Amino acid sequence: TSSPVFDLSISEVWGTLACGATVCVPPDGVVPDPGALLGWLAAEGVHYTCVPTILVKPLLEHPRPAGLALKTLSTGGDRCPLPPPGLPFEFVDYYGPSEASVAASWARLTSESAPSIGRPVENDQIYVLDRHFRPVPPGAFGEICIGGLGVARGYGRRSALTAERFIPHPLSEEPGARLYRSGDLGRHRADGRLEFLGRTDNQVKVRGFRIELGEIEALLGRHPAVREAVAVVRETAPGDLGIVAYWVATEEAAGAEDLRVFLRASLPDYMVPAVFCKLEELPRTATGKPDRKALPAPERAGAEGAFVAPRTPTEEALAALWQELLGLDRVGAEDHFFNLGGHSLLAVRLAARLRDRFKVSLSTQAVFEAPILSALAATVDRAVASGDLDETPALVARPRTVRQPRSGA
Repeated sequence: TSSPVFDLSISEVWGTLACGATVCVPPDGVVPDPGALLGWLAAEGVHYTCVPTILVKPLLEHPRPAGLALKTLSTGGDRCPLPPPGLPFEFVDYYGPSEASVAASWARLTSESAPSIGRPVENDQIYVLDRHFRPVPPGAFGEICIGGLGVARGYGRRSALTAERFIPHPLSEEPGARLYRSGDLGRHRADGRLEFLGRTDNQVKVRGFRIELGEIEALLGRHPAVREAVAVVRETAPGDLGIVAYWVATEEAAGAEDLRVFLRASLPDYMVPAVFCKLEELPRTATGKPDRKALPAPERAGAEGAFVAPRTPTEEALAALWQELLGLDRVGAEDHFFNLGGHSLLAVRLAARLRDRFKVSLSTQAVFEAPILSALAATVDRAVASGDLDETPALVARPRTVRQPRSGA
């Protein structure tokens, strides 16, 4: 389910072939749609798949098709939700950075599991060390450091960064052994399993993307209306983490939409904050630095103009869907999906809900092209009026050819 340029494809392709199994590659457009992906997995008779963490929750919540032969569903790349009870297949979470050949630990999770990223994979070691690179006792937190055969040699043409992150292994007697400093905070539980606690620096992961919050803060600070800015990761919708920007204004007038447009000119969409909170002053620590822990809870985003109530049955139905997906109490006809905290994954889920609710053939692109509720409602009405119904045929498993090994193989 990953792009060939994504590190997970190492295990998805080469690991599968090394085990003597068949690699199945989904058609374009299947992976982001939970229903289409489950249907394709059933049609192909897939036994094992690994999906990005951002797709896990909608995939597990979607009704499972008949004939699903899945034995193991694994994930990795971000904080992993616990699966619902009664899954007919095994659910596994992998942890590990690219610098440790993708996966360094794994955990088999159930609905009753305690939060954990499990134990090291074979031929790897994971330590929790203090700032002097000494192991900390169980329950104490420290930096997660990784050793073993999976650790890379370093970064190409970046000797200083290599020396900082790939250090001589302080706990190994093997000549030349290296330890990778992940920059992640963790601790060992009493049962020996590892628990992930966050980052030691200002680098975070949101919906699978690794983001430097300092880059967002620096760019915001260049806007003439911004005197000071801080970016943090907080819950922007129920169960959904996003970037929140807190800013203190200069005398020049500007609103959240001005800042959003300004950032979009230089940043990819996943780095643009979902919520902007204007403050009179930033809270400070005793040393005068911005106190991120003391920042107030963000107010939910809304239309910056006057509220316009939904006017048609389609707008009312859409408003109800947006409220459910975005965790809002009220959505207006002129509200903008992405300005309310929507993002690409929620757009995929919204398009799927629209197909189920109105029985029309609408792609995720329709949400991006008409992000204002009234415009999207008009798109839905046109599709209904033109009879552009969703008549996607059910995927049918095709007969498989069993290849016999050649003599002497």
